[in-house]
Amino acid sequence: MKSAKKLPLLLAALFLSAGLLTGSCITASAAAQVPKKIRIQPNSAYETFEMSLSGPTDKIRNIKTSSSNLKAKETRIDIHVDADGRTTRNIRAISLYTAAEGKYTVSFDITDADNTRKAHKKVIVYAYSDSAFKEITLDGKMMFGGVTEKASGRLKVILNNGYKLKKIEIGKYVKTTGDDGKSINSSMKYTKIKNNSKVTFSKVPYESSQEKGSLSPEGNEDPYQYSNYYNKYWSKNLFARTEVRITYIDKYTKDTVTSVYYFHRLIN
Repeated sequence: MKSAKKLPLLLAALFLSAGLLTGSCITASAAAQVPKKIRIQPNSAYETFEMSLSGPTDKIRNIKTSSSNLKAKETRIDIHVDADGRTTRNIRAISLYTAAEGKYTVSFDITDADNTRKAHKKVIVYAYSDSAFKEITLDGKMMFGGVTEKASGRLKVILNNGYKLKKIEIGKYVKTTGDDGKSINSSMKYTKIKNNSKVTFSKVPYESSQEKGSLSPEGNEDPYQYSNYYNKYWSKNLFARTEVRITYIDKYTKDTVTSVYYFHRLIN
């Protein structure tokens, strides 16, 4: 009996390894990924949250809100099925709007292709306009980014009551040379600092360059006639950017949130 029970499992494993069994990358048994709570800004036209549904034919129906002050509507569907017929994503988005501050809920059903309800979801919506930041100062002066002529300064972050600071990071561009020894790439590198500590602003602007192929041989009557091909690209910013990345705990949702402020230093 034990051997008989193992046989179907062994056959399934062989079929899978041979590629004879195909299926969705998103299985029907997987749970839909829906946020439990979100934070939005009142009077904002850009408040949207996304979710990933578990089945390739799953959809959203019966969207309702706890108050007529909160408007909710499905605004995006993003489904992808690969060449083998496997569904790699089923993303849905709901946009929200309210002019009145408060705590709301938005609820909806997740159904299959036959409109049979598979799950009922409820998302808590915190619509409050208060900012996490009471002050961001540079050498004692209020500063939320922008162009600076300073080489450095002491950065201090003060949050409003109910918000909790987790970390402050400083980002600067670092240039690297490609394997060909000529091409240049720039990537942002972050380092963690303590609150109320000195920050040295970057002197390295974003730069990118690439050169491939060769121009036509010398003496060609047409200077624009290429030999094989030639491509050159180069870009270098006027300002060196320093990013101040502040991570904190939201007062309402208790989620981790990151805000980024940009300081730009003119490079001679």
